[in-house]
Amino acid sequence: MLLFCNFACAEDGNYDAFVTTNDGTYSASVVVESNKVTIVRWPQGGFTLVSTEEIVAGVAKGTDSDGNPISIEVQEFF
Repeated sequence: MLLFCNFACAEDGNYDAFVTTNDGTYSASVVVESNKVTIVRWPQGGFTLVSTEEIVAGVAKGTDSDGNPISIEVQEFF
């Protein structure tokens, strides 16, 4: 699959990130697919499915599986 981006795109894979929810900001691992964050893996176990816009300048905004707002700053974004 070819992916065209106006900005730098994250390659598919796992990344460290800062995840901001209504409850606060946390360090977590995220899964990136097609330049969007699809899963947040929490350090204490478990995961959350997310629906985000494309990553722009290392940040993806969207909602979690319950419809709550979520902002994700992907670390080591190129």
